[in-house]
Amino acid sequence: MICLPKEEGGLGVLNLKTQNEALLLKNLHKFYNKLDTLWVHLVWDKHYQDENYLVILKKDLFGGEITLSF
Repeated sequence: MICLPKEEGGLGVLNLKTQNEALLLKNLHKFYNKLDTLWVHLVWDKHYQDENYLVILKKDLFGGEITLSF
């Protein structure tokens, strides 16, 4: 009821769980696509110098072993 828009009788408060998930996915998109930002470069250079970085990334994020061919 609190998160409903004011027009529908709620208070218009954002759902923080949904907002947090959206922001995490936004950062994951930036990281996975190696966008030109400082934090992305720092993490890639520090942790993913191996030529199989996409396989390591998939194992880290999803817990399973996925092989990718690019």
